[in-house]
Amino acid sequence: MDLLHPWWLVPLFLFVLPMIVGLLYNRLRWHRSGVNQNWVLGLFVSVCWLAAIIVILNKLRYRAGGAPGADATARLAACSPCRPCPPTRRRS
Repeated sequence: MDLLHPWWLVPLFLFVLPMIVGLLYNRLRWHRSGVNQNWVLGLFVSVCWLAAIIVILNKLRYRAGGAPGADATARLAACSPCRPCPPTRRRS
């Protein structure tokens, strides 16, 4: 089972949940109606980087045949845009 199947759920929760917690904390504790804009920007950029890493790793895994290890890495290194990837061997 792929835990990151809808890859956008992890970044969404990592951005929305802390934002809601920050808004509630500021509203209930300090009686303010917002969150520091620097905190929001930093959180957003961090989540965007995480989403990019998730997408890149998913692309690498699917392009390499889904098999982690040296064999998948070697096949990925042998691929280029100008020539097709070498055929994969079936394991018995």
